[in-house]
Amino acid sequence: TVLETDVDDVSGEMLGNFINTMENEKILDIQVLPSVTKKNRPSHVIKILCHPQNSFEIMHKLINELGTLGMRFYTIKRVCVDRKFEKSKIDINSKTYELNFKISYVKMNDEINVINVKPEFEDLKRISKESALSIKEILFYCQSEIKKHFESSKKTK
Repeated sequence: TVLETDVDDVSGEMLGNFINTMENEKILDIQVLPSVTKKNRPSHVIKILCHPQNSFEIMHKLINELGTLGMRFYTIKRVCVDRKFEKSKIDINSKTYELNFKISYVKMNDEINVINVKPEFEDLKRISKESALSIKEILFYCQSEIKKHFESSKKTK
C-alpha cells in the first residue's frame, strides 16, 4: 500500500524527525518530495510504502505527528530483486577493516546474475573516521576490491 499526503505547514526539522521515527516502524520505504500547491504554497508530498495490514497504524502516526488533514492510499504491485548481506574484510594501508555489503541479484535458470554490490554506508563512514581517508576514497577502494573478487570468481567457474 502507498500512503500519500501533502503538508504545507511542517518545518524541515519536523519532517527530518518524522523520517527518523519512521525508520523503526513497519514501513518499506518513505519519500519526502518538495512541491508547490495551489496558491503557490511551498509544501511536501510524503509517500510511504507499507504492507496493507500496517496502513491504518501509519496513517494515525501521520495525522498525529504532522497534523495532516487527509490522505490518499492505494494498493500497488511491486517487483523486487533478491538481496543478501555479506560481511567481508578489506585491507587499507596495512590495516584490516570489517565491512558489510548488500548484494542484489536475480536468479534465473539456476544461475545467479549479480545486479549490484554495495558497501553499507555506515561502515564506510566508520572506516573513513578510523583511517582518516575520505568516504569517497574508501568507496573507490571497496569498488576495486569488489571488481577483483567477481572477476576472480568468474574465472574459477
